[in-house]
Order: sequence, then structure tokens, then C-alpha cells
Amino acid sequence: QRTARIPDALAWGQGWTLERALERTGMKQRSYKEFVCCLYGSWAKSAKTTIYVKTDGTDEMARAMMYLTYVSLPYSMRTKLTASTFPDAKNVTMVLTHELPDGCRYFDPSNGMNNVLTTNQRKRWEKMPFVTMLFDDDGPRFDDLERQLDEMGDRYSQDITTLETACQFSQDGAEADPVDQLYNFLDIRQD
Repeated sequence: QRTARIPDALAWGQGWTLERALERTGMKQRSYKEFVCCLYGSWAKSAKTTIYVKTDGTDEMARAMMYLTYVSLPYSMRTKLTASTFPDAKNVTMVLTHELPDGCRYFDPSNGMNNVLTTNQRKRWEKMPFVTMLFDDDGPRFDDLERQLDEMGDRYSQDITTLETACQFSQDGAEADPVDQLYNFLDIRQD
């Protein structure tokens, strides 16, 4: 009798898609782009900070935000993600919560408001090819990016300059300036 009925929380549900997750969170494409820039803006610093994402308090919205987060990050960056639904969680990169603590770095999916990005930071991230590829008609080409990182000797790189260079190399070279590519490649930190 105890196992006759699967608890609702464990029952198989409809799979997530980008459209379904955006609809569930109430985000439009512009807010989603802002969210992705906030992720990079929060994690790319030398001192990693937690970003609080305002939710409606439901598990479904938290799952939708997690889906949107994972599909927006290159594989090597996904290992940076640790998440919690507890507002006072320690050592996590993202907290999904209905109540935002005072003074926290936050993002609100319902309207795209945040206190993570400055105007200059937003412009910087919107120019990064591994960020903008997510919003191309073809969608993200993270497999190509990972292959290029592997050819460059570090498939698991989380270095922003390395990701930018690998992305430029993996794209059709007609768009990129070879001098800029070489300069970026030479600027990559080496062990």
C-alpha cells in the first residue's frame, strides 16, 4: 500500500524546453539575456559572489530557473554552479528564494531588475561571443566550444579570456579579426 502511489513530487512530468521555462518564470527574451549577463557578472570576479534569484516560492519555478541557468552556460562553467532554495545558505553561487535578504545581489525574473550589473558590465557581457551565441538563431554551440577548448589544451577552462578566444576560433572565422584572435590567444594565462 505504501508504494502503490508515487508521490506527486517524484512523478514523471513534462520535460523542460527553453520556451516552457521562460513562460513559467515570466521572463521575456530581454530579461533572460539580462539574467545570463548577471550570472557571468557575479561569477567572473576574483571574489565569487552569490546571486539571489526571486521566485514565487514554488518548486516548479525554481526548477525552471535551474534549467534556464544550465542551458545558458558552457559546460566548463556549469561546474561553478551550486544552488540552494534556502536564503541563508552558505558557499553557493545562486539562491532561488521568494524573500530577498537585505543588501544581497539579486535578479528578479518578473521584470529583469537586478543590482548585479552596471551599464558597462552589461555592454561587456553582451559582446562576449559565448554569451551572445545563446541568443543566435542556431542556439548555443557549446559542443563546438568544448572541442575548441580541447584543441587549445584545456577543455575545462573557466577563464573568460580563454572562453572568448575558443568561441571566436570555433565560429566562422570570416567575422573575427585575426589580429584580435591572436592577441586574445597570447593573453591567455598559462600554468
